[in-house]
Amino acid sequence: MKVSPKSLESQAEIIQLDRQTQVDQLKAKLAKERGANKQDGTANDKVEVSKLAAALNGEFSPFQMVSERQSKIDKIKEQLASGTYRPSSEDVAKALADEISTEILSSGGLLQADN
Repeated sequence: MKVSPKSLESQAEIIQLDRQTQVDQLKAKLAKERGANKQDGTANDKVEVSKLAAALNGEFSPFQMVSERQSKIDKIKEQLASGTYRPSSEDVAKALADEISTEILSSGGLLQADN
């Protein structure tokens, strides 16, 4: 499966937009609830994000993931060009098995085969 850098960037943007949409929806819901609960005209609501949540958000940033993936792709391209790319047969077998599993699960292949 060939993945272009543009495709990876687009996927990261979609993930980021989806995440932002979820945040916006949550903000709208909270604002609506505040309006319904507001009695004296002041808001005392407070939201705190745990250190763990902040760390996870940074760790799984779609832009960081795309950047890391792109650097791996660039490294392999260099190795291919110089003739030094020599993956182990175990690595190739694992990658193929992972790809086949992903394809089967994403297409519902096992369920469809029974029908």
